Amino acid sequence: KIKGSSPAFAVIKVGGEVVEYELETLVKTCSILHSMNLQPIVIHGGGPQMNDELKARGVEPNYIGGHRVTDEATLDVAKTIFTDLNNRVVDAFRKEGTKAKGFPSGIFNAVISNPDLGFVGEITSVNTSEVEDCLKSGSIPVLTSLGFDGESTLNINADVAAREMAIALKPARIVFTSAKGGWIDDDSNELVNAIDLMNEYDGLANRDYTGRQGTLLKLNEIKLLLDNLPQYSSVAITAADSILKELFTNSGGGTMFIKGEPINVFTSIGQLDLNHLKGLLGNRITDSYFENLQ
Repeated sequence: KIKGSSPAFAVIKVGGEVVEYELETLVKTCSILHSMNLQPIVIHGGGPQMNDELKARGVEPNYIGGHRVTDEATLDVAKTIFTDLNNRVVDAFRKEGTKAKGFPSGIFNAVISNPDLGFVGEITSVNTSEVEDCLKSGSIPVLTSLGFDGESTLNINADVAAREMAIALKPARIVFTSAKGGWIDDDSNELVNAIDLMNEYDGLANRDYTGRQGTLLKLNEIKLLLDNLPQYSSVAITAADSILKELFTNSGGGTMFIKGEPINVFTSIGQLDLNHLKGLLGNRITDSYFENLQ
């Protein structure tokens, strides 16, 4: 059963690598959802494209906590890259015969909260009415993560923008597409099928993310997102060609993140509330069963 009353079925965050190498697959997948009247909202990044352009200009990218430090020159590159990519994604939908509308900016209101990051915005509100109007008109909204503070454009991490959009509209599904296809375990280098944040977050967050702070930022954004959504909500990281499998099958196609439930560990029978446990189990076991355990 698909839960939720949002006009959007799914918020799909698309990484820059997916736009560059898997755009056709993404568009076909979202078009299938659109044809089923399960409307997606697409929010895309552009990190790899920005890095290439900055490198061509001799500028070394700098990050703090997974956020790109954005001076005026970097902001100019961001505006150009994001607008070009937005047009590219919208054009791809239209070539597929699917109605889509681009929003290069104007959706995320933001302020500068950390001067050390330069022109990086912290989202204060989301202009959901424009997105909802787009959905009601039968078009797929295609958004960049650029924000606006009333005077100037601000750079915002696309994972952060996807989180705020999902919290604002509460869609049935939230998907982060990734070229890696999911969360890769550091030790085994294999894809993890599911992550229970209630019981696994601390262990994951305390690992060494040197040189890949964006991965830690994504983990934190997913936790913040689930903390602000109903208990039944889930977030997936998957490849563009596995979105439908992730959305509609039990096996999934990437990594499913859930809030989870706390696991209580007891080392002796005396720590248990036996009357409560007996009530839960009913007549399936006898009183002597517990006596034999003590």
